[in-house]
Amino acid sequence: MDTSAMRKLTTACLAALALSACGGDSDNDPVVNNNTNFTAFVKGLLDDDPNGEPANINNRNFRFTNQEDPDAYDDVLSSNN
Repeated sequence: MDTSAMRKLTTACLAALALSACGGDSDNDPVVNNNTNFTAFVKGLLDDDPNGEPANINNRNFRFTNQEDPDAYDDVLSSNN
């Protein structure tokens, strides 16, 4: 095997090794809720104590059900609150 081919093979192997180490998340967060309605989640946060604990969003899959509704947050953002 010539030197050029050996360098290419070595580079390819190192790249594959480096990329294989990039996969996954190792902090073992518990699955909180795997199907969360984003609008309801945000409205719940806005109703909570502003000085409260931060919400855990790790391992949450948000559903965006109000993408086409320009009035989705009007009840939260109104001047009456």
